[in-house]
Amino acid sequence: MKSHSVSGRSEFPIGLRCKVLPGLFEHERLAIVEDPVGTVVASVVVDSSLVRTETEPKRDVPVPGSLRIRLLEDAELANVALPASSLERGRVIAVSRQLLIAF
Repeated sequence: MKSHSVSGRSEFPIGLRCKVLPGLFEHERLAIVEDPVGTVVASVVVDSSLVRTETEPKRDVPVPGSLRIRLLEDAELANVALPASSLERGRVIAVSRQLLIAF
């Protein structure tokens, strides 16, 4: 898959910083996206292949990670498409560019 920069419109692999918890099933993860001040922007249950963490998440102990997303519009706030609908805001959310990283 071709790599893309964070500075422009792209397909995967762009990552969105998040906290990660295990899902209900072994192949699922709960990704929690927070703004820079710690307010939850979105939480989404995804396949474990769509998140990266340095350590394995455990119940009730979120670990830092990144969620693979698609960058739709790059402005002061970046519009991104999540891999699944979030519980709070649906599939497309606006996030601070500070949360975007290479995946």
